[in-house]
Amino acid sequence: MKKGYPAIIFLLCCSILAHAQSRIPSIEAQKYVGERVTITGKIVGAKIISAFRSRQTILYTGSAFPNQHLALVIQQEDRKYFPYKPEEFLMNKRVSVTGKLVDTEGRTEMLLNDAGDIKAEGPGDEPGIKPMDVGTFSRFFEED
Repeated sequence: MKKGYPAIIFLLCCSILAHAQSRIPSIEAQKYVGERVTITGKIVGAKIISAFRSRQTILYTGSAFPNQHLALVIQQEDRKYFPYKPEEFLMNKRVSVTGKLVDTEGRTEMLLNDAGDIKAEGPGDEPGIKPMDVGTFSRFFEED
């Protein structure tokens, strides 16, 4: 009977990892509050809020504020970990973000600590990196 325990533990771990790595559309984000997930969606709005001695950059997915599916929050002290201005570079792009979802006054939010938490999807979406055209790429495989 003890021979089955490793298999059960393995399956349980695989199930947990598969759930954590699944990509969830931003419209379903509120269903996963409290969990660490990967959410996908389009950035449709952004706002920089100054409150007290702190500033926050907030990116909205799905719909503009106040009907957003998910608010992505970047604290002022974390802006230095983004090599670009998120409110400009990510606007109107599809993104995937990984982190823990929280409920803040009835709104679903995810705190982003650095640029590694959010990925723009599609070719050429990384700052400073241009997509390679097919002609340039094929030259690497030509025989002399």
